[in-house]
Amino acid sequence: MKACVPFKEISLWSAIRRKSLHGTKFESILTRTFAATKYLASDPLVKLAGRYGYRARSSFKLMEIDSKYSLIKPIVSETSSPLYIEVFTILKKSFIIDCGCAPGGWSQVLSERIYEQPSERVKEYKEIKNVLKKYANINMKAELNVQQECSSVSGDRIIGVDLLTMIPIRGVKFIKGNFLEDSTIKKIEEALSNCKVGLVLSDMAPNISGNKGIDDAKSMDLCTKVLDFAEQYLIKGGSLVIKYFMGHSNSELKMLLKSKFLSVYSEKPYSSRPG
Repeated sequence: MKACVPFKEISLWSAIRRKSLHGTKFESILTRTFAATKYLASDPLVKLAGRYGYRARSSFKLMEIDSKYSLIKPIVSETSSPLYIEVFTILKKSFIIDCGCAPGGWSQVLSERIYEQPSERVKEYKEIKNVLKKYANINMKAELNVQQECSSVSGDRIIGVDLLTMIPIRGVKFIKGNFLEDSTIKKIEEALSNCKVGLVLSDMAPNISGNKGIDDAKSMDLCTKVLDFAEQYLIKGGSLVIKYFMGHSNSELKMLLKSKFLSVYSEKPYSSRPG
């Protein structure tokens, strides 16, 4: 995944299916230049996001990642082992943590996938799938469940955390705070109320200094903080997705993830911002 600023390349480590039982937020403020603003105005995915009610083009990144790895709602097949089916049963009821959730692009996708949706949105979602297939060759297999009459969300299974305020999203409990601070982690613990966490997502990035070495170190520190959180709260069979800056620490990060997860993948989604 490419960063939206020069000389920085960003990608995602998708660490799938944790081996054993069992992030972070820097407030990223980027003043957009005229060129960046002009680019956003002509970006097809920005237009698609606005057309279909998504708050950010990043929604399509999560759709693309999930279409490949089935992270939000793991799939059980006839060949699945009894152990995996047991894990799947737990994952279906587990919590999802969206680190650095504002403005809510990923949380919107999570909400759509986890909770029942109005029939109009279900139909629109099929159109979204066709558009993404045509534009970005993203083959989304997921379907939305139609909301039954008088049905409502039973508890918030999605927890979003960010320094910046986020407009409420159905079924998402928002916690405003710095993921690096113990007080924020305590709020997450209280929201979890001893429940299981099946998926930790982090689309966060540190503030950009312009110094490649410094930015690489900040990115690595941020990733390890998210990993520490996942290691403490993620259940066996759970998954982690984190964004990182490509640099000298890549191999170190990958080795660290491989020591804790059964499978580790590096992805640059097609729907990531070019540049």
